[in-house]
Amino acid sequence: MSGFPLWFKLYSKLVESHIYKDVTFDDVQRVLGLSTSHAKQVIRRLLKLRLVVNRSDPTDKRFTFYRVVPLALWSKYWEMKDELAKPLWDILPLLFSIEDVHGILLLGSYVRRDFDEKSDIDVLVVSDNPERVLDLTYHTCLNLPIDLHACTPNEFKNSLYLLVQHVILYDDGTCKETDVFQVDVIKLLHDAVEGAQKVLNLYKDGLVQFDRIFPAIYESILVDAIFHGSTNELKTKVLEKFLAEHASVRNLRGDLFRLMAAYENLTKGRGGEVGPLNREKEVEIYSKILSEVSKHV
Repeated sequence: MSGFPLWFKLYSKLVESHIYKDVTFDDVQRVLGLSTSHAKQVIRRLLKLRLVVNRSDPTDKRFTFYRVVPLALWSKYWEMKDELAKPLWDILPLLFSIEDVHGILLLGSYVRRDFDEKSDIDVLVVSDNPERVLDLTYHTCLNLPIDLHACTPNEFKNSLYLLVQHVILYDDGTCKETDVFQVDVIKLLHDAVEGAQKVLNLYKDGLVQFDRIFPAIYESILVDAIFHGSTNELKTKVLEKFLAEHASVRNLRGDLFRLMAAYENLTKGRGGEVGPLNREKEVEIYSKILSEVSKHV
């Protein structure tokens, strides 16, 4: 490695000893055998190149952790970087620094090309340890317009993610090997209804807040729409189609769309109100919707 620059030689040392680990500055300094000032220079260089990433809480500089990006995955990142939305420039190298990440998918409005300045970027990570992925990316995603989801390969193989429009950013073969035609939509619908009913019961008793109830109900409607052949439509179009196909709930259109708007306001931080409907009325509306969806289970 005599022809390589010093920073690359030092990066190679970090790869050998600290791949897929959290690294403190003291660890870096010890491995590199440099003075404090020189170690800081190397870290700055590696951070700029994204060969090393920082996963720390930006509000608390006392605990700074670095992670090393494997060179092969770093190369993949630079191959696709210019085609990515800028918020993904920070999250992808961090994801590549986590062991057993099998796939990274882009979902939602960025795939459908209907995003605006208020839209989040929906990213799905397929990993052997989804909880670890969410933990390591928590602070980074707090400061980016990214909504990160994670699941195991087995969960991915029979999930909604396969059935909605998506783009694969990275795959080690796990995602492409999955056969979309083997997804059991009836089971998905059954699970969605069962899960939504549990959340609805908790909401009725005041044990969960409003921001938990709409996603559970919408997932039931979405699977019902998929069951009838609609997979790539906007949220509003999915709701409209559901209401059009189910005569018994057509009168709920105004209520349902107000609740959807209230949910989006909450999740995007644009308001604290949950709409003009009270909890009892909301439970009544959602119960009618679940009753209609469950007819197909």
